[in-house]
Amino acid sequence: MDISNNPDYIKSSKLVFISAGLGFVNVLLAPGIFRNPEQVIIVIFTLLFLMAIGLGIYYGLSWIKYVLAAIIILGFRDAFAWIMKELVENPLNAIISILQNVTQIWATVLLFKENIKKT
Repeated sequence: MDISNNPDYIKSSKLVFISAGLGFVNVLLAPGIFRNPEQVIIVIFTLLFLMAIGLGIYYGLSWIKYVLAAIIILGFRDAFAWIMKELVENPLNAIISILQNVTQIWATVLLFKENIKKT
């Protein structure tokens, strides 16, 4: 596989990697996350999945933008209520989660930018 020569794909992949890094920091700051082995497995799977999406974007897989968009749309269904709850209980985690959402949306917009220009 060759690296994408589209600068928007490169920027988008970097944003997804930043989002994964923020997720890792968020996990380290989350109280009690390491007490439950099932949660640790879910966290590892989620971070690896996000990194795989970032690699797919980096290598220019055009279909991966639809996967990222679908995940964001499905995640927003519950994200607002969860973030509001986190703002009360763990404000730093909530802020990091908001930053993650923003970077993922920005990454998705960059991926669809060429489609937006055509319309």
